[in-house]
Formats: sequence, C-alpha cells, structure tokens
Amino acid sequence: MALTVFQIRRDVIAALRRRRPQIYSDLETHIAGLRAGPHLFFARPNIETFITYLQGYDAALHGVPLEGFLYWLELKWNPNGAPRHWIHGLRIVARHDAGKSRSRARVLDAACAVLQKFFTYRRRYGVAKVTRKFMERRKRQLARRARQAAPAQFGR
Repeated sequence: MALTVFQIRRDVIAALRRRRPQIYSDLETHIAGLRAGPHLFFARPNIETFITYLQGYDAALHGVPLEGFLYWLELKWNPNGAPRHWIHGLRIVARHDAGKSRSRARVLDAACAVLQKFFTYRRRYGVAKVTRKFMERRKRQLARRARQAAPAQFGR
C-alpha cells in the first residue's frame, strides 16, 4: 500500500510541474475521451458526476486546467445576469443545449461540447483576452447599476 501511495504522490507532483499548455492539452484529451466513452470514466455518467470530476481535476492542479472558463461562460451565456460559479453555469447551459431530450447522456455530451468550444476559444485567443473582455463588461455593468441606483437630481 505504501508503494501505491508513493506512486500516486509522485504522479501528482509530476503533474504539478507540467507547463500550462501541457495541462490544457491533457484536459482537452480527457474531455474528448470522456465524450467518446463516458462509461469508461464513470460508473453512472451524468452531469453531476462530470462536474465533480472537473472540480477535482481543476483543484488538484490549482485552477490551471479551467483557467478563464468562468469568464468565458459568463460572457457567452450570461451577458446581463448576476455572476454565478462555473459549476452552475455549465449545468444550466448543458441542459439548455441538450434541448427537449434532456437525457443524462445528452446533457453530459452537451457539457463536453461546451468545454470543447471553450478550449478552442482559449487556444485561439488566450486567457488574457477572455479576462480583459470580462472585466470590461463587468465595469460597464457596475457603472450602469450605479447610475440606476443614484437618486434622481431635481432641477437638472
């Protein structure tokens, strides 16, 4: 057992030493494989299990694999709404994209498709552009809310 624990620890440490592009690429490969054969990854493949898997994968690598995903998801599918965590956003978007079917397999496939769209965007434009666009939009929203909340000035 000690040898197994040591091996796992060594693998995790090795994974933490990889560069960002390699980590991005590894997650893209995982998601493509998961989309092709979800039963190879999970005993009961569904959106909840998938999100739990993503949370663990992302946490183990200190947020690098899904870097920029929250901002991208907010920009694409929540343009004027209140901010929400990517977990809730991905669940909502996947169920919406699954359409009327809403079967577990279809929702899981839709979630994988959303992530693959994000990976394509991140590869093409980088994380910095996603972050910059999100921050610009957030400033505009906050300025609009401040104008709406300001008391009306009489006589002007």
